[in-house]
Amino acid sequence: MSDQADPPGPPAFHLDGRLYVREMQNWKAVIKRDFAKLYCHAKTPGEDFYHLLTGGELYLDNGESKLCLNCAVRTGVLTTDRQHWQREPKPTDVRIVPNEDVGL
Repeated sequence: MSDQADPPGPPAFHLDGRLYVREMQNWKAVIKRDFAKLYCHAKTPGEDFYHLLTGGELYLDNGESKLCLNCAVRTGVLTTDRQHWQREPKPTDVRIVPNEDVGL
């Protein structure tokens, strides 16, 4: 028997690390290509400041907000659930009830 550690390589079990955007029409993935100050638009719980996005970081942008991937997952913009679109509640139809039917 040998006391050598296993050779480096992929583990026997690989976790699926893919992320999915719930509202894909609204968001785009961006690579920050410079080191100019740019802030994530969500605060980390327990902190009272916005944190910086750094050069080379992937983030989401919807034209109004920019979110680091951690905040996007935490706020529900991103999910690891590959079939989220099948499991999420469907929007319900809003039924207009005339005022006389509700006693107004």
